[in-house]
Amino acid sequence: MARRFQAISHCPVVVIDADQLGHQVLQLPTVKERLLQRFGSTIFDSQGDITRSSLGRLVFGEDATVRQARHDLEAIVHPEIRKLAEQSIRDLRQQQQVELIVLDAALLLEAGWKDACDLVVFVDTPQAARIARVQTNRGWSAEELAKREASQWPLPRKRAAADAVIDNSNDVDDAATQLNQIIRQRFSAKVE
Repeated sequence: MARRFQAISHCPVVVIDADQLGHQVLQLPTVKERLLQRFGSTIFDSQGDITRSSLGRLVFGEDATVRQARHDLEAIVHPEIRKLAEQSIRDLRQQQQVELIVLDAALLLEAGWKDACDLVVFVDTPQAARIARVQTNRGWSAEELAKREASQWPLPRKRAAADAVIDNSNDVDDAATQLNQIIRQRFSAKVE
């Protein structure tokens, strides 16, 4: 999945949404079969599709069994998501009107995908805003967000591993302005 926008005049940007790629991967017959073998039929709905909320209940938490389940899930889906992302990047690079590609992936660092990027930008969002957004966009409680964030690298570690940081405590336009500045600073030869 990719969406286009104009980050800078003369510089088309395409965003690849790794979460959407994750949805696609969960439709692959080989992935479904491997997940069925590992997690059983309770993660499937009556149409044979994987129910992400059911899968999430099995892989997000603190005990060793849940951590192992998450590790097993990631070993199955992360390589497939990366394949789709890399194919999307190859396809987009063939299009001369695309100058910059953004890979929007919450687990980019944890999954080891930094090598696929020229620049990693950490989007720093206050906790209250993160909670409000996931409640609105995904129907998650603050507790659910906390469980999922606990399964990721701590935010300070992600921030430190990034090449640049965007302060996302204001509106989208402010974040876009910061992204534009980062792009101009890092890729000025490409953009001008």
